Amino acid sequence: MPSLKKPVTPEKALLRLADLCASAERCRHELEQKLRTWGIAPSDAERILEKLEKQHFVDDARFARAFVHDAVTFRRKGRLAITRDLMLKHISRDVIDEALDAIDEDEYRDNLRAVLRAKLRSLGGLPDDGTGLTREARLKLARHAASRGYEPSLIFAALDLGDDGF
Repeated sequence: MPSLKKPVTPEKALLRLADLCASAERCRHELEQKLRTWGIAPSDAERILEKLEKQHFVDDARFARAFVHDAVTFRRKGRLAITRDLMLKHISRDVIDEALDAIDEDEYRDNLRAVLRAKLRSLGGLPDDGTGLTREARLKLARHAASRGYEPSLIFAALDLGDDGF
């Protein structure tokens, strides 16, 4: 049975991608995937992407900065998870490093502490006897923070401060 969908022309694809980019930051890799799913020939796809870059609809460095900002501010992710996510989007290491340099260290450490406090609440909080965290609780907290992409050195430093570690 023939497909009922009309094929996407390169001109239509350009307009669709421009609309997508105008509504939210996109990286080149995401747009390449869209073009592939629409059946656009590689040569046409390259021409479309170059036009979008020339018109500043797509910019991987701008995308990376926005991605890092949102990941830190709203999702409270750590640098390692952010780096992994950006690498999966085929963002170059130099661009990733530049975007990560913009992270406010105080906000980042506050986020780590908030992630640890939230996990501690889910574990039932501190014991009533005032002895502080058990080794098992510290390990659970450390594993959780690591799964969120925080660096081990920061995690262990946060867990070693004060009675409750944060």
